[in-house]
Amino acid sequence: MPTASCEDSHIPIRWSGPNQKQQLVPSQQDKLRLATNLPSTAVWSSPTLQLESGSPEPLAVLVPGTHLLIATDPRNGSTREVTIRVEEL
Repeated sequence: MPTASCEDSHIPIRWSGPNQKQQLVPSQQDKLRLATNLPSTAVWSSPTLQLESGSPEPLAVLVPGTHLLIATDPRNGSTREVTIRVEEL
């Protein structure tokens, strides 16, 4: 996947994963790798999930419930939001 430099601010941030309103059932893996078309550039946040450092993008520690994930493009401040639901095993 191509990466974008800070000079390429015209390239909009896009999700690579997870999908909007995706339902997840954690098995032995209780973490979800977050991905955009701007690896190492997007800044991720969530009001309800803990995010851990990952390469090139962070991992969300999954807990049951409905959660909002936000990817921010620091080049221009645009954001993309996705809602996921984590089911209990």
